Amino acid sequence: MTATSCGAATNTLTRRAAFVLLSLGPNGATVPAPGSDESRNRDGDAAFVLREASVTTDNPFDDQLTWVATNLLASRLVAAGRLP
Repeated sequence: MTATSCGAATNTLTRRAAFVLLSLGPNGATVPAPGSDESRNRDGDAAFVLREASVTTDNPFDDQLTWVATNLLASRLVAAGRLP
């Protein structure tokens, strides 16, 4: 993954997410413009865009995203007695 492939979103928050929870927002039923931040969240790769919501006509964004790091999930499963 490179800064170019992520467009303006060049800050990597993690490379070890156990899972990503993504909501496409109210406009989720529409097809986003090619190359937009919303289209990057639907392109099937492991890179996701997280930024402030906006209603600009050239790159609207209303996706909501959260993720959990692998080590956090593992430690919680150990604490719950689900992992050795």
